[in-house]
Amino acid sequence: MNAKVITDPDEFLVTTTDLFSNEARNNLVLGIAGVMKADPDAYPECNMLIVEHDGVPVAGALVTPPRALILGDADTEEAVTKLVRLAKGLLPRIPGVVGNRPTVHTFASDWAAVTGDDVSVVMNQGVFALEAVVRQPRPEGESRAASAADSDLLVAWLEEFGREAMPHEEHDHEGLVQTVSARVSADSPSGFWFWCVGGSPVSVSGHGGPTRTGIRIGPVYTPPEFRGKGYATALVADQSSALLASGYRFCFLYTDLANETSNDIYKRIGYAQVAESTVYAFTSR
Repeated sequence: MNAKVITDPDEFLVTTTDLFSNEARNNLVLGIAGVMKADPDAYPECNMLIVEHDGVPVAGALVTPPRALILGDADTEEAVTKLVRLAKGLLPRIPGVVGNRPTVHTFASDWAAVTGDDVSVVMNQGVFALEAVVRQPRPEGESRAASAADSDLLVAWLEEFGREAMPHEEHDHEGLVQTVSARVSADSPSGFWFWCVGGSPVSVSGHGGPTRTGIRIGPVYTPPEFRGKGYATALVADQSSALLASGYRFCFLYTDLANETSNDIYKRIGYAQVAESTVYAFTSR
């Protein structure tokens, strides 16, 4: 087997076309590579890793330091082991890994064996995909796309979302400001939507990371005082419908499998689970 590092996202996407042919399962790694292709300045550093057997890709991943490594599906455990050694040689320290089972389990186990790091599960996630929206009863209010004028509120709510949903992660305020600014720009395929009641936002949902024929929904956040009223359900349904109508074949999203309420909500809208993903954290001893 041969392992190599690629820095050109277009080359990575072309090389992994067959390996990551299941676009729904591999939407995260494909979406981030797609962002890099569209905007080379989106991340200060991005390395894409490929393992080949007889010239055919059998495993792939990418990493944008200092974030966790993002795995795509792999063909064999041997390929994942080779990928671990390539990643270790490139970046002696990574904070963790996220990917679909069973590939991610093999990577985490091999990484611990090679580095001696402690490995812990941060979150088990469901990977969902939707091709058509199932309409639900609508609450009071209406949806609208966010604009640059909403930037301050978006940053504030996304920081609240981060503290609640990802307390284990360090949060970069300036980076979030830049992300929001890029997403609400007129020429961006990414963006945010609000559900509004009486003209005031009560829930927000983002979208980004477009793949060949799909786009990922998230994050989805409703402040505590507005929860339990169906706002997020209606918002994601409207947002997903609009994205499909714009030409995307799929919408994707990730859920916390421990949150049965949110999982049931997305299923009612029409999202079907296509994979289970795990987020692991690596800690030096």
